Amino acid sequence: MAITSSLNKIKDTLFEPTFYKVIQGGMSSGKTFGILTLLISYAQTYPKSIITVVGLSYGHLKDGAASDFKKILNEV
Repeated sequence: MAITSSLNKIKDTLFEPTFYKVIQGGMSSGKTFGILTLLISYAQTYPKSIITVVGLSYGHLKDGAASDFKKILNEV
């Protein structure tokens, strides 16, 4: 996976103790894919964590984050 500016922003803030994080960027900047990749890594490091990914609607979530999540799992 290519290291994008979005991925660097996410990585820099991943372990900061905040309730939520805002990562801004244009479409197709790799935000969702990068975030999911790091969240999977975080979940492996902290197996008792609860991680919630939300979307504007079920359709957006299904076509975006859920689809990317399946792609990531299929690559492993």
